[in-house]
Amino acid sequence: MDRSGTDTAQVRERRRRTPITLNLMSMSTCLTVHEKLKP
Repeated sequence: MDRSGTDTAQVRERRRRTPITLNLMSMSTCLTVHEKLKP
């Protein structure tokens, strides 16, 4: 029971962190495209 509890806590942590990582990745991609479009 305790183990499954920690497992769900880890999964929750991971889910909470994922959107931030995706946002950073898309932001850096947008910046890279911006730099390439600059003359």
